[in-house]
Amino acid sequence: MPDYRLKYCDLHFHTDYSDNRDRATLSQMMERGRALGLTCFGSGDHNHNQTIGKWKEQTTETTDLLETNPDLTLLNNCEGTFRLGHFLVLGPAEVRGSVDESYGWLLGQEEAFVILNHPYLPSDRWKEVFLPHARGVEVINGSVLTKAIQMEGNLFQRYHLVDYPHIACYGDYLHRGVKVLPFGASDAHTLNEIGLGVTGIWSEGSRTFIEDLDGQEIFAATDTGLALEWLRPETEGETGFFRGRITVGKSPFTGRQPGMDSSQCRIECYRGRSMVRELIREISGIRTQNDSVTIEFECPVEDEGYYWFGFSSGHRFAVSGPRWLGGEPPGPISREIEGLDDEIWLYNHREIPVAFPQQKTPLPESWVIFAGDEGHECRDVDGHLIPLEMERLDQDIIISRTGEASIFNEFFDWLDRNEIHEYRFCTIEYSIENGLLEFRGRLLPHLQSAHLPMDGQSAVIGREIRSRMDQFTTANIDLRVAARYRCRLKGGTRPLNLPLRLQDNELGCRCEIALNSRGRVIQYFRGK
Repeated sequence: MPDYRLKYCDLHFHTDYSDNRDRATLSQMMERGRALGLTCFGSGDHNHNQTIGKWKEQTTETTDLLETNPDLTLLNNCEGTFRLGHFLVLGPAEVRGSVDESYGWLLGQEEAFVILNHPYLPSDRWKEVFLPHARGVEVINGSVLTKAIQMEGNLFQRYHLVDYPHIACYGDYLHRGVKVLPFGASDAHTLNEIGLGVTGIWSEGSRTFIEDLDGQEIFAATDTGLALEWLRPETEGETGFFRGRITVGKSPFTGRQPGMDSSQCRIECYRGRSMVRELIREISGIRTQNDSVTIEFECPVEDEGYYWFGFSSGHRFAVSGPRWLGGEPPGPISREIEGLDDEIWLYNHREIPVAFPQQKTPLPESWVIFAGDEGHECRDVDGHLIPLEMERLDQDIIISRTGEASIFNEFFDWLDRNEIHEYRFCTIEYSIENGLLEFRGRLLPHLQSAHLPMDGQSAVIGREIRSRMDQFTTANIDLRVAARYRCRLKGGTRPLNLPLRLQDNELGCRCEIALNSRGRVIQYFRGK
């Protein structure tokens, strides 16, 4: 590709503006990454750690760095959250730190280049939810991979690339005809993690960074020593195969030359999630003048679909961008995806209507709600007591750790606006004794709640704790979402006057249970 220049990017790492454990600045992360061969950087701090003021400080810092480093590309990205996980927004105009903006990006109500972060199959709760919204998938997440290597888990006992969880999502989306691009990133939370996953872009000088991404000359890799390229067939008009080129250089982390990690390298070619061809080539002892190995290969095009290829050698691997081959590409996927029905409905309405008032309406045989562990009383709109059977399913833990007092610093913004990740506080208990802060909070989904008792009180609690920071040196934090229960009507299903009203004494609030416009059960919390 003589008209292109290869750039290596890390577009998802954390700085002192969110949860970098070294409190490393954007400048420090950039300098560390530059030593590893990176020329493009994108901070990916959580939006729930940000405020408008913090965002302006960070973008100003980035502008100053660009003036002194004109040879680099610097972006301020943002890791948005919603109930099912995280996604990366490239270069948003503004970050306000609210859950509302995450849903705005996700639902396309605000223009955004959205990348699905660290998905996981087969327990991928994003599938069917993100398909019409994502433009990319983070197929290599260096932070996750590093932990997997250190733990020597079964992640690296897998035989094929598509068996890796994040890459499995990429292949699965392409199999469904959804055009997504592969991204590699470190998701670094410490200074020495940056560059553990990279995105390679064959950049054309006349294009902007986003245009380079959309140009699809892109690949994901574990490090800057790997490069993948699509090549044209040597014979014009020949469509029965595609060609690719893989360059393997030394690892920037270990300094090892190609072939030192393993006696073999493997090339795998896929259509969607199905392997088309596998090639194994010996690379030990092969060298070029630049201490790299270049391999060119061909792969047959068997049926129409999105094709991609990958390379692996030990713990190093890379994944190419997709190409539609064998026919006309599909049109855009419909945005009417069932998995987001409830989210869209709640985001747009923000209230439970009196569903079918004075009408006998049947509920499903069972449904799932959030609730405390005791103190439930359920009635219909006429005040009649409705006996429920409630089976406890699980409870998500957001934070459960003990550490120095400074680990509580990130809580003050969350307490000030009663919002953490995609949840809101419904109860808070805290004490400060003998140099220890004990903090216990219970949360409810943001979109399913309004006028909770903590809406005004959480900020007061935050100011109280801040004023007493000199009284404790250690913080013990336990933060959990309210438990999930499967509910059934005692005595079996029967028509009811909706909405049902559930008083939850443990959570200090009540909720309404009704049906949305599609007949699906919706739970919505209000203050007492």
